[in-house]
Amino acid sequence: MSESVAVLGSLHIDLLVSAARLPTLGETLIGSDWYQTPGGKGLNQAVACALAGADVAMLGAVGSDAFGDALLSYLEDQKIGANGVVRVPGARSGMSIVVRTPDDYAAVVSSQVNASLTKEMLQAWSDTLSSTQILVLQNEIPEAVNAAAAALVRERGGRVVLNAAPARAFSESMLAQTSILVVNAVEAAMMGADPVLDLESAWGGCRRLGEQFGCAVVVTAGPHGAAWMDHAGDYGTVAGESVEVISSHGAGDTFIGHLVAQLANGASLCHAVAVANRQAAVFVSTPRMTADAE
Repeated sequence: MSESVAVLGSLHIDLLVSAARLPTLGETLIGSDWYQTPGGKGLNQAVACALAGADVAMLGAVGSDAFGDALLSYLEDQKIGANGVVRVPGARSGMSIVVRTPDDYAAVVSSQVNASLTKEMLQAWSDTLSSTQILVLQNEIPEAVNAAAAALVRERGGRVVLNAAPARAFSESMLAQTSILVVNAVEAAMMGADPVLDLESAWGGCRRLGEQFGCAVVVTAGPHGAAWMDHAGDYGTVAGESVEVISSHGAGDTFIGHLVAQLANGASLCHAVAVANRQAAVFVSTPRMTADAE
């Protein structure tokens, strides 16, 4: 029987602009097409998890604006439980501006209502959290909210998967509640691991962070693949798939979604990482919707 999953995190509207390269400081660069799409790490991961077959509830907040309307409508279209998404009167929904190149991307996030979440709002989510077996968190909402929600789930025997993105300092209470830490190469280095340049150094990052934080760890290394270490100290690596990359934007969230869906279905961390790695490769090599296709 599949475990229930809740994703507590950010909901944004992403505005994506395509360009040949990223602009330099002070430069105005002429881009090409642009389009608007629902996003935010929380929402993206919930959607990926649902597409992978898990039963998912989304917890978070949107503003009382047109972006909020679009985000709630999108959740309904994706058949994701949205009773836990609070509509905050007078607030503005989160958004991000993304510059996407053929090889990479850069983004600026304006969190807005996502940054105003409080521990008191957990009362509205108490029923969902009390029955959640896997809680998925990221770092686009206040850590105090993450830590309090994680504590509720862990008290009831559930697991907490923390995607530490963007990287930031952790409180002891957050670390104590984390079951599985998932980071990419940049985040691993920012958290104290040596630079992650290949699978061997990704495994080194797993070991370093596992010793430091006392939890299972997954380190993704882009085209090189991913490494993992579980609670028992077992570890392994999964080589990257050879694909033609169209866009890497959203690949990490796709990885998380499939990883969690596999875990919810009873898979080992080893198997879950292998499936997530494969699906992330499919994602980056698949054309996304553009303005012309909408």
